[in-house]
Amino acid sequence: MDRAGGWVLAAALAALLLLFGWTHAGAFGHEERLAPIATVENAAIEDGGYLLNINTAKVHELDTLPGIGEVLAERIVAYREAHGPFASVDELDYVEGIGDGTLEPIRRFLIAQQHSNAK
Repeated sequence: MDRAGGWVLAAALAALLLLFGWTHAGAFGHEERLAPIATVENAAIEDGGYLLNINTAKVHELDTLPGIGEVLAERIVAYREAHGPFASVDELDYVEGIGDGTLEPIRRFLIAQQHSNAK
């Protein structure tokens, strides 16, 4: 095999590894924080396929939501730690700085699923 063929083979193997990692990323996580969107009323596959559980999500995960920066994400986690798990997504309204204008655009990405290990 010539040098160019070796580079092509190496690139193809790298692409396969990246594809495997991308398609199996969920299998490597230990925390269960995503729920299939098909199990949530009025949710659609076009919304991304999965929902973020606000009762287990960490600051860096909440920070990825549109309109939720690091400060609001920290407030959500602090509120949850002080008051216990959210019974519903609507309870995010209790967090200072979150109102209907902030909540409505992200509602479709959220679920308030309670687990025995949720704080």
